[in-house]
Amino acid sequence: MTMQPDQVLSTAPGDVPDLFGLMARWYSVRPDHAEISARLRRAFTPRQMERHRSEFTVRFQDRLSNLPPEGDLVKQLLRPFCDEVLLHQLGVPVRLWDDALRAAVLLEMALDGVPIKAKVATWTVHMMADVAAETMTAGMSPFAESLQEICAHPSQRWDAAAILSQVLVAGRTPTVSLAAAACEVAAHRAGDDDALSAVARAEFETPPFRYLRRTATREGAVAGCPAGAAVSIDIRALHEAEPAGRSHAFGIGTHRCLGSALARMTAAIAAAAVSETAGLSVGSATRRRTDDMHLTDCLPYRRVP
Repeated sequence: MTMQPDQVLSTAPGDVPDLFGLMARWYSVRPDHAEISARLRRAFTPRQMERHRSEFTVRFQDRLSNLPPEGDLVKQLLRPFCDEVLLHQLGVPVRLWDDALRAAVLLEMALDGVPIKAKVATWTVHMMADVAAETMTAGMSPFAESLQEICAHPSQRWDAAAILSQVLVAGRTPTVSLAAAACEVAAHRAGDDDALSAVARAEFETPPFRYLRRTATREGAVAGCPAGAAVSIDIRALHEAEPAGRSHAFGIGTHRCLGSALARMTAAIAAAAVSETAGLSVGSATRRRTDDMHLTDCLPYRRVP
């Protein structure tokens, strides 16, 4: 998703941000953005994810067992499950899940260039602020606790909304895309009977993000580029060049995606359940590319005797 610089949605007076301003505010909450990332990263460690694996596995299997005879795994199973896992890990109160998702979808649409009516845009930014405030008040997750630390002052209402919006919007689609790719691998390749192997292969062959975007910190640091140059590295090409190397699907080092552990756990749960379900035939995924991502639109399935 790319922000169009000529699109401005001024929706309310005063310091209320527009939709793009809300998302951009993520980069100006603190002078040192790395500090925010470090605090939030504590909420998405592999250990934090593993604490809820059993619970999420049961929830996924329940959803899977209630699927109709045929349909689309992305629409009917993976997207609602991934949304549930993400909202749970963020600590958003359950009664606000529907509104939070509705606001996230509107933000995604705006970033994709879809015109949003002013009243709807106003509702969206205020809803995100309300959801962030109630998430902090409830304090039901490490993410909520980190948000409390970062946005402790009441004047930081929009900062809290910006952080929640960025994490929610940035986390939904990559998680679904990886889960779909892992399910396809697990269903079609008998040698990948281990769910973690299916996830690893999916990351290498169909990484959710198309590019690593970085800035060269010094002369020649990246392929001879001058210091300060913006660099885009094709992740799939990087994997093909280093087939035995580590995955770069979610970035590396301090710049890795905050929710990578959550995405991998969710994909592993889905891949394991799909591969172990007798009589479930999974077709080939329908995918498309955007400027920044590999998106999985459909993964057909049907139950066979």
